[in-house]
Amino acid sequence: MVSGGGVDVHQHLWTESFVAALRRRRRPPRLDGWTLHLDGEPPSDLDPVAHDPDRRAALVRADGVDRALISLSSPLGIEYLPPEEAAPLLAAYHDDAAGLGAPFGAWAAAGLREIDAPGLADRLDQGFAGLQLPATALADDAGYAHCAPLLGLLEARDLPLFVHPGPVRAPRLPKNPDLSGEGGVALPNTGLSPDGVANRESPEHRQSPSLYGLHYADAGTGGTPVPDPRRGRAPYRAVETGGKPDDSPQTGTPVWWAAMVPYVQQMHAAWFAFHAYGRPRHPRLRVCFALLAGLAPLHEERLGARGGDPRGVVDGGVYLETSSYGPRAVDAAIRVLGIDVIVNGSDRPYASPLELGHGHGLGEAAGHALRVNNPARLLTRRGTPS
Repeated sequence: MVSGGGVDVHQHLWTESFVAALRRRRRPPRLDGWTLHLDGEPPSDLDPVAHDPDRRAALVRADGVDRALISLSSPLGIEYLPPEEAAPLLAAYHDDAAGLGAPFGAWAAAGLREIDAPGLADRLDQGFAGLQLPATALADDAGYAHCAPLLGLLEARDLPLFVHPGPVRAPRLPKNPDLSGEGGVALPNTGLSPDGVANRESPEHRQSPSLYGLHYADAGTGGTPVPDPRRGRAPYRAVETGGKPDDSPQTGTPVWWAAMVPYVQQMHAAWFAFHAYGRPRHPRLRVCFALLAGLAPLHEERLGARGGDPRGVVDGGVYLETSSYGPRAVDAAIRVLGIDVIVNGSDRPYASPLELGHGHGLGEAAGHALRVNNPARLLTRRGTPS
């Protein structure tokens, strides 16, 4: 159910148990105090005040919405960790999110090394709004084959999928024998032996960086190379690491690099992969793409020029949320897809919401559609009053 005051479908709130679980780790993703260490990104200092639940609740109300959906920070790569490492982090996230109370709701998360649809069902039974998956997991047909049990469950429950940027270097998952051959699609060779252990003699393993013994594809875009942030130079100095070895890039990476390059590339890949592979597999699934899918829908003319179908048929079950963009980008997306599939999202505390009372510069009616009417259609089961 969606209340009359509207919804912010995209926020992050690191609760006490989740922070404690990250601090217990000795390799990325991990927290050292409030300094976050990730593979492929510079260390970054977090503001603990920004993750105070009471303060955030006050901000939600000040934003003029009644409900904010919290989600796991998928760039951390928790979903890709071995099950024994992912489990305590996922449990801390889910247990705390379920107990936050108004004005918060939350998206469920799921481990990807071993698909656990019954475990997801248990979490959805707790009242989670749907499932968030990293864009890196849904970048091609193999990804949709691997995640099919999770997506099929959402479809059966009539609950939505939220696609969010994933880690800068997302591990390719091992082959799943249950999805190969008849009735499934085998995942590409990842440099992993059948038991999931890295095969260091494979060409794939030798050619790519790795972490935790996994083969990595830069930016998670199906193995397409992207500029390595460690080679860039910019007037930005990352947090000093005290001269100790660290899995993060060397200093000199711009603070905006991950958000502007790999995250946007991931969302582009996920947008087109859904239309090519996801929608045929899951015709009734509702899906929402973070950050306007990196403006991928604006490339429909190029799609036509390169052999795709440029007719611009709008899929009413595919939504975009607005985080980090302003009136010009929102207006451009509306011109391509129409206003009915654009929903309000802020990505707090990493970005600020737009001025919803002014309709993103498009008028009061547009603001009401983005924060009230459209999220209601995304989040409410068909046949249920909103």
